[in-house]
Amino acid sequence: MDTVFKRYLLFVIGFSCTLILALGQDSYYFQPHPQDKDVQKGQSVTLECGVSNSKHVVFYWTLNGEPVSNTSRRYQEGSNLFFTRVDPAKDIGEFKCIATNVTTGISLASQGAQLNILCSSKVLPGLVHSLYSFIQSLNMAGSFFV
Repeated sequence: MDTVFKRYLLFVIGFSCTLILALGQDSYYFQPHPQDKDVQKGQSVTLECGVSNSKHVVFYWTLNGEPVSNTSRRYQEGSNLFFTRVDPAKDIGEFKCIATNVTTGISLASQGAQLNILCSSKVLPGLVHSLYSFIQSLNMAGSFFV
């Protein structure tokens, strides 16, 4: 093979690979993206997720990079993640929605969302009182304002 033909062949192969990669890109985006949610401990909440074009797209969720397993307390409902009872011991971290086009195999990960689990209003005053009493016992009450 002469040098010109080799260069032409490399160009054609490179162009073909670039074209295949460009055509393989999926043209969908998250709509809506999962958003942080404020929720009381033990209450229900839904993290929403969707894509602009859901044709051939399947969804799953991750928590801190690990797939979320469906349970009776927390499960995927369509593309959304539903919590029947939020548990601070099990629901802390970054949730992401993963959308995969099953025909191309291309996956997109959403921005992260977290649950801001709020204390019960009955618990917080007692906690503040206990903390204040503890600080008083250390003779540091003057530096703590309630």
